[in-house]
Amino acid sequence: MQRSLRGRLLAFAGIVVIAGSAYLFLAQAGVIGGPKGIEPAEIVGAPEGVEYGTSRGDLAPDFVFSDLGGNRHQLSDFRGKVVLLNFWASWCLPCAFEMPELAQFQNAHRDEVAVIALNRAESLDRARSYLDGVTLPDGSKGASFAVAGSDPTDAVYERYRALGMPASFFIDSAGRIAHTANGPILLEQMEEALATTP
Repeated sequence: MQRSLRGRLLAFAGIVVIAGSAYLFLAQAGVIGGPKGIEPAEIVGAPEGVEYGTSRGDLAPDFVFSDLGGNRHQLSDFRGKVVLLNFWASWCLPCAFEMPELAQFQNAHRDEVAVIALNRAESLDRARSYLDGVTLPDGSKGASFAVAGSDPTDAVYERYRALGMPASFFIDSAGRIAHTANGPILLEQMEEALATTP
């Protein structure tokens, strides 16, 4: 009986050590735990008498977030421009397919569109390194956007009720949802959405 209890305790201790090691490895790799030193994104309350929503025509939920340098931004600061809000992560294979075209779209429409590319809960180093390594259609390296930001706790992703990855929301110049896309979108589809977004 004693030997059996001791064996169980040793097995349990082994499992704890393995699980703890796996957690530390994943946290160090930036896969879990979120970025250190970055303030979490926060949803801002809707104006009195107004409700936020994520369907076409709804006022897009406003939020405050940090860029990958730690500077704070607010979605509503971009009113007057079309916003393409995109949720991505380095582990997302469809994101890798979409990212070069997303960067190309931003470069082609810098004066009229603000692409906000929100990374989902990865380390800042991992997110920066990933964006720096994106190969663009012209062969150059590095994806840049109006804001490359962080959603370290998935607060914005969950509030937008995004499905899968990547997920994109076209928000018109008045702050209303114009189009949504779950999964990767091609440059041609981005252009079509922009053409019908006020």
